[in-house]
Amino acid sequence: MPERNDGSVPERNDGSVPERNDGSVPERNDGSVPEDTHIDLVRSGGMAGLSLGTSVDVSSLPPDAATAVSGALSRVDVGALARRPPAVPSGPDRFQYDLTVTRGGKSQSVSLQESEVPADLRPLVNALMPLAQPRP
Repeated sequence: MPERNDGSVPERNDGSVPERNDGSVPERNDGSVPEDTHIDLVRSGGMAGLSLGTSVDVSSLPPDAATAVSGALSRVDVGALARRPPAVPSGPDRFQYDLTVTRGGKSQSVSLQESEVPADLRPLVNALMPLAQPRP
């Protein structure tokens, strides 16, 4: 799936149904995320092989960014994504996304090839990539 110049992942209408939370991560009924939520996202690979990443506490983000990230995160089941079998790399010059979400004292991590990023995760990636900086 091609990457846009702004770092976002294009939306895809493939009819997939987002997986639901199985209770492994605390979730609030109002769709918000706990104040102690911390997110690490690293995008690596691509034609230049550069890594970009961000590490944020949701509560420290500006209000608009916090709303976008919280809303996007409330629709993603990181635990279900982490339990999926790893995909075979999709080819040269593709991106890999490494996401770790820590909330309620529990961390969940997932690594996804560019072609594996599900529709329910794209808004979170798109909200976080503008905050990303080059990584060594």
